[in-house]
Amino acid sequence: MKKKKTESKKDEDKFTQEMWIRLAVLIVAVILAYPIAMLLLLLVLVNIIITLIKKEPNKKLVKFSNAGLEEMFNVLRYLLFVSNKRPFKL
Repeated sequence: MKKKKTESKKDEDKFTQEMWIRLAVLIVAVILAYPIAMLLLLLVLVNIIITLIKKEPNKKLVKFSNAGLEEMFNVLRYLLFVSNKRPFKL
């Protein structure tokens, strides 16, 4: 009987720890959301200007922008419980 209670307690502790980590990720995401969104909008503007001048988008800028979007989506997936994979190492 004690073994089941011990395992249950460990599961509960792990669950609680995971919720604290999600809360920490949420706090960091809220703090960084506006600056990151502004950076991505700036990248859109820069890439539009480059595309108008060179008649093609800057591939490095597109790759960088895509990486930023992917990371944002990973954070959202984690916070919305779509994925249990943490968006960055904690």
